[in-house]
Amino acid sequence: SGKSSIIKELLSSCNANDWLVLKMKFDRQVAPLSVLLQSLDAFFGYFVRSRREPSAQESFERISRSILTSIDNECLSQLCELLPNLRKLFLLANPQNDSV
Repeated sequence: SGKSSIIKELLSSCNANDWLVLKMKFDRQVAPLSVLLQSLDAFFGYFVRSRREPSAQESFERISRSILTSIDNECLSQLCELLPNLRKLFLLANPQNDSV
């Protein structure tokens, strides 16, 4: 039906523009929310592994600013409980703040 071709074209365009792309595969036997959380945690895991690379640092700073301006501290704490790699990143970026 052409869906795969469209996705491949979209991915190549995103990669050419240095976008980060999340890939997920939904399974009928697994709750979709858990798949989404695993993918998001893996996404933030990329930044944990690549935190010393300037481009990864810059991207995480943009993402973290967006997160911090969109939610309050309680929501951030809850999000960090669901996404351990996000918690690691915020702790690495701000070691004196262990409230996340």
